[in-house]
Amino acid sequence: MHPSPAIANTYLQTSNPLRGFTRYGFCFLCLLLLLLVGSLCSFAQSTPTDNRRPSVLTLHSYTSNDWCDGLQAGINHVLLDPLLVDMYVDHMDSRKVDTPEYLEIFSRILDIKYRNIHFDLIIACDDNAYKFANQYRQTLWPATPVVFCGVNEFRPQEFATHENLTGISENNDLRPLANALPQIVPGLKTLFIVRDASMYARDTLPHLLEALHEVTPRLQIQYLDTTLTAEELTQRLTLAPPDSAVFFLCFWEDKTSRYISTNEARRILSHCAVPVFTTQQNLIGYGAMGGTYVDAFDHGAAAAEIARRVIAGTPISAIPAAIGPARRITFDYALLEHFHVKPAALPAESAIVNEPFSFYRKYRALVWATISTITILATLVCLLVINVLQRRRAVARLTESEEKFSRAFNDSPVSMAIRDLETNCYIEVNERCITTLGYTRTEVIGHSPQEIGWVSEADMIELKPLLTNATGWRDRETQFRHKDGRTILCSYSAHAVRIAGRNRLLSIMVDISAHKKAEAEREKLQAQLNQIQKMESIGRLAGGVAHDFNNMLTAIQINASLAREDAPPGSPSRESLDEILQCTRRSADLTQRLLAFARKQTIAPQVLDLNATVEGTLKMLHRLIGESIGLHWQPGPGLWPVKFDPGQADQVLTNLCVNARDAIKGIGNVTIRTQNTCFDAEFCAHHSGYSAGDYVQFTVSDDGSGMEKEVLDHLFEPFFTTKNIGQGTGLGLATVYGIVKQNQGFINVYSEPGHGTTFNIYLPRYSGNGELSKPTETLPPTSRGTETILLVEDEPSILRISKRSLENLGYTVIAAGSPLEAIELAAQHAGKINLLITDVVMPEMNGRDLTQKLLGLYPTIKCLYISGYTADVIARQGVLEQDIHFLQKPFTIQDLSRKVRASLNEPPIQ
Repeated sequence: MHPSPAIANTYLQTSNPLRGFTRYGFCFLCLLLLLLVGSLCSFAQSTPTDNRRPSVLTLHSYTSNDWCDGLQAGINHVLLDPLLVDMYVDHMDSRKVDTPEYLEIFSRILDIKYRNIHFDLIIACDDNAYKFANQYRQTLWPATPVVFCGVNEFRPQEFATHENLTGISENNDLRPLANALPQIVPGLKTLFIVRDASMYARDTLPHLLEALHEVTPRLQIQYLDTTLTAEELTQRLTLAPPDSAVFFLCFWEDKTSRYISTNEARRILSHCAVPVFTTQQNLIGYGAMGGTYVDAFDHGAAAAEIARRVIAGTPISAIPAAIGPARRITFDYALLEHFHVKPAALPAESAIVNEPFSFYRKYRALVWATISTITILATLVCLLVINVLQRRRAVARLTESEEKFSRAFNDSPVSMAIRDLETNCYIEVNERCITTLGYTRTEVIGHSPQEIGWVSEADMIELKPLLTNATGWRDRETQFRHKDGRTILCSYSAHAVRIAGRNRLLSIMVDISAHKKAEAEREKLQAQLNQIQKMESIGRLAGGVAHDFNNMLTAIQINASLAREDAPPGSPSRESLDEILQCTRRSADLTQRLLAFARKQTIAPQVLDLNATVEGTLKMLHRLIGESIGLHWQPGPGLWPVKFDPGQADQVLTNLCVNARDAIKGIGNVTIRTQNTCFDAEFCAHHSGYSAGDYVQFTVSDDGSGMEKEVLDHLFEPFFTTKNIGQGTGLGLATVYGIVKQNQGFINVYSEPGHGTTFNIYLPRYSGNGELSKPTETLPPTSRGTETILLVEDEPSILRISKRSLENLGYTVIAAGSPLEAIELAAQHAGKINLLITDVVMPEMNGRDLTQKLLGLYPTIKCLYISGYTADVIARQGVLEQDIHFLQKPFTIQDLSRKVRASLNEPPIQ
């Protein structure tokens, strides 16, 4: 840092008495100069030089849009084109929410984000940012100058009350467009003004009305405001009378408080039956015929010029607040033609977009290209003349080139051959060619392909017409015969050339036999992979369906059997009941075949509501993961649509839930959540694996065992699995990863040992508008008894009908709807309980655990397990062992009576 100008002036004034000094004065002056130099040196050493660039924060009122991006582009053009400052940009997104609580939270966020950054200047864009800066500047940026822009109304008396503040407001002179309205729309009687309750409408509307009153004082004004929904506004504009026009001021919120985006505003205006004018640049040509607007780039650049002056040291008090650059007037040519508006009716300073050009203007590049081509051709002629004069040198170079070609030909890593097209005989082959096909040069040179047998006659007939094509052919698969008789598949390319005045064929052959074999093997493996994945998912789905189906069949079968016993022999009702029993047996057989069935289906991406898709699969997922695991569904509100194949969605859900289920030992929870999320470029730059944009986040989490880092590193690799042999293929998560990537999404996994696993999937937001069984004549006899049975079943219908059936057989039955209720009833029972009949899979605990607990109360109790699940589900619950009695649903009364009797006759459980 150098001394200030004031200090330097003081020293100069001290040195002025040199004039007329005596030698004593001269000595005194030398001493004074020495002291001055010492002071300057010490001052320079004690004051470090600050070479950093000023830091500037641009605070936008809204989120990124055409207006904000244009302002920022103008600011960047002035301050960043020559790199004058370090620029930081933040958006308040206050158009959607502008409450005091939100502003307080946003101020805390800014304080945290920029706590370690000292800003030399704040640029506040639009009214909300301007008000926010004034409200929180003493807390966030004390003594930091503020330059505002994009403020709707020029209020010098307000700006003067704030210290260290200046800037520019929008130019609200709407008179040029208002003056031209009678000429643009002759006979105009009514003007519909579309507005909302925003600050922009409040500040701009008076200027519009003033300008209109000066030109057309009798013009009727009607307002279409936030008393309408977007659909009602669209209908009103569609039915606008012919002698009217529309001035679309702003409509960012309708009466339902729903935010109206720019794209929706364009859609609304596209239905209007009369000309539409606007003050928004991004609507002109998208439903609006024309308008007057503040150019965002010019406005931002003007504000940046003020910022540059402040940074350069100009006192901010010397730069009064002012009105920004003049508005621009622009019209759309297509809508001018549609409403028969002549260009002469437009204001003189108007610009027209989408205007057709004349031939020269449209094909100016072609015209100049033609002229340039002729000039180049003339130059080439001169060069050719010069080239003729250098013929001898060219011949020498040609000889050298032929030698290089010969070396390249012979040493090429691919098979090459030259054939004379007139004699159809080979004149040259390289070493790679004879190595590939097994022939010697003597056996090839001077012979045709047919004589050697390299190419089949059919291939030669097919290839011959291609020689008439000047460009030959490339990469054509052709079969060649090796000398030992085996066939080699080659990628064959050929091109006709002129060598020594004769037509030759230069051919290149690349052996692709191994590649084709590997490709076929890869396709085979891929098909097997797809089939394995489909079969696994369908098998689990079938198991879940079979459980419910078997429960229903059990209830139907036993009820029908009981009713049949009460019906008189030979009666119509008995015959009907026999038919019902026969159908239930066929249905039970059908469920067994369903468990071994896997279907193929075509993938068809659709625009989906992911919430509805997940809800449609919840019942299946409940059955898939089992009743011992809780499934929690948390749908996100207002979920964006995604373009996704429903089958793939089911596959992703199934695989993730199966993975979560396998990670849970015993009882646990699986949670499925959805929500909207956005990632900007700044966030993605600091987080690997993310891509900027709008996404629908789909999360599946569990409280299972979790995974180590070594497992996470290989989690999505095909065939990688931590399960035992025979328990998994290792393709589930690899398939999930492939599906997500195929749909331009990405996936992140968070897991720690003992703390469960969370899969976050981000999908891009979609922005586009057997023999018949013989009837059984008689039922087998039933076995009766008098023992006491504890019956535990969580399905009420099965519990009721089983209790009734056992009591009809003479047994005393204690019925319980859950394991905990069964334990309580068993503890209260005073007598002996001979047999426990329990379902295998139930909430609270499974049948095996219930048996172990009851053995403490009744050591001699027998046990019979019943279940509607498939064998693999039962095995996971530890039930299907050789010394355990098990009855598969659906079952008849006879099946139940025999199994009960067999269980009671067995020795006690050890």
